[in-house]
Amino acid sequence: MSAQGNNTGNHDVNVEFDGITLLDVVSPNANQDITLSGEWGSVQAGEEITENTVLATNEENRLHYTVFNPQGGNNTYKISVATTGFEGAGWDIDLSLEAGSFSNPNAAGVAGSTIGLRSGGGEMVSDISKIAWTGTDEAADGYGLLYELKVTDFDAFEAGNSSNAITVTYTISEE
Repeated sequence: MSAQGNNTGNHDVNVEFDGITLLDVVSPNANQDITLSGEWGSVQAGEEITENTVLATNEENRLHYTVFNPQGGNNTYKISVATTGFEGAGWDIDLSLEAGSFSNPNAAGVAGSTIGLRSGGGEMVSDISKIAWTGTDEAADGYGLLYELKVTDFDAFEAGNSSNAITVTYTISEE
């Protein structure tokens, strides 16, 4: 009696990688909410005050992100910022980025210019690689967020937002 059949077998293994896109606002202080208090500092009686003088700054927060989309062709990613809740008039908050360390050099992308947040936001970073990460050091990695409070128009000035916060939202997406 003899057995019939093969002494080997085979099958296919298909491999897929799920993509991830993560973004977080981090701070070494553990609280990402900030307060900008318009203070005139060392202004003396009779001294000229001018529009666009920076009254308050904050640079405690940083942007961290991870992108892994190896099956995304030549796609790149961008980070946009949007705001809601502005009240009053004649003042603005400028937002600019300060590059820190990047654990993966493809993560830096191209930083945009300063954005006045009252306008509703805009694109902050472009050309982030489809495989990129900033690192996790809350004091040094990724982009630092520099907020500057300014009076922009004395004639139209209305304070606003003393009891209601402005919401700033960052989004990472494909370009």
